[in-house]
Amino acid sequence: MARQLLYVDCDNLLRYDRARNSSDGEYLNAATVMAALLDADGDPVAGAESITLSKVAGVDGRYEGVILSTVALVAGALYTIEITLVEGVLDDFRSIPAIALERGTG
Repeated sequence: MARQLLYVDCDNLLRYDRARNSSDGEYLNAATVMAALLDADGDPVAGAESITLSKVAGVDGRYEGVILSTVALVAGALYTIEITLVEGVLDDFRSIPAIALERGTG
């Protein structure tokens, strides 16, 4: 899996797309979706320990949140973005490898 690019000193969009119930194919449009940014040691990054991804109006199964520009990312450092979705008895977990870069280098 390719690494997600995160840009130092920039807001970074997180997106959970096409959330669906695999049994019936229905979109999950009332889920609670949370993300956390972890450093290479697996420790939460200050200011990005608990990020809410909100439902995007008019787009089935899409949730978005932001890692704020105030989060102290280190250029060249490796991170993991963990995203958890829960709707009723359904849940999903995604772990996405990431790397921080200065804008204009990625």
